[in-house]
Amino acid sequence: MRLLHRILEKILNKILGNITIDYIRVRRIAIGSATLYIKSDRISFPSLTSDPTEYQAGDLWFNASDSRLKYSPDGTAVSSLAPAPVSTGDIADGAVTSAKIANGAVTSDKIADSAVTSAKIADGAVTDAKITGPISPSKIGEGDLNLGTGTLTCGQVNVGDILLKYGWKIVEKPDRLLILKDNRIVLEIPAQAPQEA
Repeated sequence: MRLLHRILEKILNKILGNITIDYIRVRRIAIGSATLYIKSDRISFPSLTSDPTEYQAGDLWFNASDSRLKYSPDGTAVSSLAPAPVSTGDIADGAVTSAKIANGAVTSDKIADSAVTSAKIADGAVTDAKITGPISPSKIGEGDLNLGTGTLTCGQVNVGDILLKYGWKIVEKPDRLLILKDNRIVLEIPAQAPQEA
């Protein structure tokens, strides 16, 4: 039986060397000492533990250590077919640029709570239209409110001492109001009882 097999093999090799086969129907073809199988519904690759040391453009193989089908597009570089869906581990840091993200694609539910830090917000990027008041006093630190040449318009201001630009200071006491310049009392306004009609 083995001898007959070898004879048939030599005959087939001789025939294949002289003709072009357009169609062949077999149950299974074993190639490379029965390591690669071409079956009717799939191709079974051998499980390699590392990438081949030599390959040409278009070569395809299965690397079991990476659990990936790999190929060489140009005979020098090696690329892999990532499983779907693509996980964050399959994307190199900095690989996804803003040009690759469609406008409006990142919605609020895709951003984790507290994920956007102040370092990620450009200076001057938060406009008045993006702020819904009121802003609590705990969010305004001492010295943080600077109106510049603007005007503060409100119903009522509850403050302690008032410090003015050129060293003037207005201090409220339970029974009087003091106006100071460079911490010296310039004017004292006592509280007066209402005059009887």
